[in-house]
Order: sequence, then C-alpha cells, then structure tokens
Amino acid sequence: MKLIVAGKNNIAVDVTKWIINNISGVELYSVCNENDHGNDSFQLSFKKFCIQSNISIISLEDAYRLEDAIFLSLEFDKIVHPSKFNHNKIFNIHFSYLPAYKGMYTSAWPILNSEQESGVTLHRIDHGIDTGAIIDQQKIPLDIEETAKTLYLKYIKVGTELVIRNLKSLINESYSIVEQNAIKSSYYSKKSIDYKNLMIDLNKTAHEILQQIRAFTFRDYQLPKIDDTSIFHGKILSSKSLSKPGTILEKNNNHIILSTIDYDIELYRDNFDEILKACEDKNPEFISNLLKTEHILFEKNYLGWSPIIVAAYHGNINVIKWLVNKGVNINDCNYKGTTVAMYFKDYMLRSGHYSELENLINLGLDLSLKDNEGLTVFDYMRKNKNIELLNFMSKFN
Repeated sequence: MKLIVAGKNNIAVDVTKWIINNISGVELYSVCNENDHGNDSFQLSFKKFCIQSNISIISLEDAYRLEDAIFLSLEFDKIVHPSKFNHNKIFNIHFSYLPAYKGMYTSAWPILNSEQESGVTLHRIDHGIDTGAIIDQQKIPLDIEETAKTLYLKYIKVGTELVIRNLKSLINESYSIVEQNAIKSSYYSKKSIDYKNLMIDLNKTAHEILQQIRAFTFRDYQLPKIDDTSIFHGKILSSKSLSKPGTILEKNNNHIILSTIDYDIELYRDNFDEILKACEDKNPEFISNLLKTEHILFEKNYLGWSPIIVAAYHGNINVIKWLVNKGVNINDCNYKGTTVAMYFKDYMLRSGHYSELENLINLGLDLSLKDNEGLTVFDYMRKNKNIELLNFMSKFN
C-alpha cells in the first residue's frame, strides 16, 4: 500500500510523523505545495521535513499514476482531479464544518459572520469544491474574541487529531460516509477577500467593525489598519455614535476611537514590539500599564518570540511568574521549537545565576522537551561543553 500525503505546515508534518511511528508496511510519498521552499516559519516546512526524513517527494502528476495508493490532502494548494487517479481513495481535510464554508478563507468568514462555532471535516474528494461525502468531522466553538490566527491554530490541532483518528479506517476501507446536505451549504471563493488590498468597511455597526478587525488579525501575514495604524483588538464603547460612520473621534499613541452606525468603538494600536522590549527588564506593573488587551501576551513575532521567551532569555523572573499567572505557557517555544528552558539556559550561561531555575521548574518548566531538531536543553549543553551548568541542571532531570 502506498500513502501519499499532499500539503503543508504542521498538520502535514505531524500526520506524517504519526504514520511513520504507527503504521507499518506503507510506502510513503509526499507532494509539497508550490510555496513551500523548505524553510520553517510559524508553521513547519513539510518539504524540509520530507527531505530530512528521506520521504520521496513527487509531483501531483506522479501521484495520479500511482496504483494501490491512498491520497491524503492536508492544506494542499492545487485542485485535485479524481478522474486522473488510478484509484478512488482520495481524501481531504477541510477547515470548516461542512457543508458550510466550502472554499477559501475559513479562518476569516465564520468570524465575519459572527458564527458561534466552526469545525473540521474529513471527506472524500469528488469533482466539486469540498463537496465530497463526509467521513468524520468535529465542531470547534468560537470564542467571543476569536481571531483568524487563533481559529487557524484550532483548525490545525483538531484537524491533525481528526486525520490520525481515522487513518487506519481509511487504509482498511472500514470507514462509513454521509453525503453532504444542500441545506446550510455555503461557499466562498478566492476573490471573496482581497488580502492585497485589505480594507475595513467602516460603514458598519461597531460589532461588525470589530469582527472585521478580528477576522483579519493574523500577525504572521497582516494586521488590519485604520488610518495607517496597525490595530490589535478593540472594544465597543457605551456611547452612541453621533458623527458619520468612520469618523475618527480621537487618535493617540494608544488607540483610535471611531464613530459607527450605532456605537463608538475603541480600536487598540498594536504595541507588541514595545511589550516585547519591556519584557527584557521592566516589571509586571510597567508592562500592565502598556496593555490594552491581555491577548497580546500570547502573540509571537516573525521569529516566534513571545513575551515569556523574551523574559526567559533576559532572566526576568518576576515577569515570567506574572505571565504564567496570566495563563501563558511556561513551555512556550519559538518557530524552531526552542523552548523557554533553552532560552533561560542562555541567560544562566551569561549571568552565572542558577538559583531561579528551581522556581521555574515548580511553575511547570519541562527540561525534557525537544526542539525541531530533536534536541533537548541537555543535548545543547553537552554539545557546547557547558559542563558546570549541565551538572547543576542534571539534578532536576
């Protein structure tokens, strides 16, 4: 049996890892997306993983010709033609609860439409766009302040679990199907949102404007802008709007206040870089005064650096404790998998101060975690001959 994984990002990598570790007797092949150039970003490169794992990378045309195969599409970027395959075992994971939200931009449209839930669907591929029979699906509740990025990360997590849960039944052909209903079916094309010329429609209610802000918030790609100011979250004010919708009532270094169809709205100027800088050496009270929304404490920059990573690298223990109390993950990592423990190791090496390590371990710091290269903090200390610190940290291993 041949199994072809076509797609990108963490979902393709993690599903393929699971196949390698849990399914024997399968010949693995991969088809990579055109924009996967082999570099990790906020998501892992499937192409890079396949090269490192010696998995054969083939073209879609090659995949069409393979016999006795299963084709699994996981965020694949090409239209697949079922009639070109030498088999009918062709499956796709789609980031919506089908039959709703076929097509594109499923991290934006449910938020724009103020949905209370979305979902992930595993389905057979037929000649339509996300119209194939459903094999399994799972609903995802949408938080009241959901953004495109937070929803996308939920899709990745749930989608990976959904595929893994059903893989053996796909191989054994023991799955059942349910044809999609025409009722409540919806579709959005690639032209439905122009991300190259993204504009916030201000001739809307306060709620509708805020939903646009959230639906287009995905720091790794873009933040919405109002009057050339990058915006991150906001809130609806109690004052009813008296001016024309879209009128700027107030603008300063912290926010923009706009009139809308109904209520005035306060939109927060993005100050993530300022908060990251403050996490180097400022105290929690100082950082709290910078906050308009605590959501920003869970953000990452283009390298995957988050507030807790910056605090760890600079040994800012009080800020680390404060962030953990806010719900931030003590075992956060950057886009290369470099953990908080690894960053705090760098601080200890520079400063010679080891005493706070035990306090961080009591907060849940895990020294056994591996990065994307499969190495732990202990591996790096051995590699770099950091013997003194290695001996000290080994007491907690």
